[in-house]
Amino acid sequence: MKYKPLQKTMLLTALLSVVLSHPSYAQGKPVATVVEGVVDAKYETARYETLTTGSSIYQGALLKAKPGSKVKIRCNSNQVDWRIPDNGVPRGVSNYCS
Repeated sequence: MKYKPLQKTMLLTALLSVVLSHPSYAQGKPVATVVEGVVDAKYETARYETLTTGSSIYQGALLKAKPGSKVKIRCNSNQVDWRIPDNGVPRGVSNYCS
């Protein structure tokens, strides 16, 4: 399939925005880790993705626990554990860890 220059630029821009929105490309080191449960995390314009025990959480993440779930994260800076409320309301990881 042959693409015109403008089509190539648009395709590459879209691909790059998806890759750069992934948390592994976030600036800095992870600020927290999931230590219990399963939580949905969203970074900037990306869709929510499911994080499980042991997953890293980066600055800027919005965390959302499903109703009835028990989620605990541990801040990397001070090793303090926090429970994420299970009311389905997104919470910024910055509210817990810095």
